[in-house]
Amino acid sequence: MDFKTELHSKALSAAKNFKEAERALQEILRQIDQYKVYYDLGYRSLMDYAISALGLTPDVAYNHCSVAKKSQESPEVRRALSQGVVSVSAVRHMAPVLTKENQKEMLSLASTL
Repeated sequence: MDFKTELHSKALSAAKNFKEAERALQEILRQIDQYKVYYDLGYRSLMDYAISALGLTPDVAYNHCSVAKKSQESPEVRRALSQGVVSVSAVRHMAPVLTKENQKEMLSLASTL
């Protein structure tokens, strides 16, 4: 395998691992929010926990916290995220307008864009 092919292979592997880790983090944050674990650990909010305890940047923490809250409200969103049909970023962008009534259509659109 030549150098460039090897780099490409490593990039593909890293991207796959990144997506899997992002989905895992998302689900864990949803559960932490559901059970208010951050309160028991002395944090004021899920956002505070994500930044202070997990060391996420404010932007990354905001994205994950808003998506965790939206996926808490919607099993459809949670399922689409866990299956990798949509990304955290896609759900974060549509979260303000995502409702139970339009979630199937919105998730379908997000999966194809």
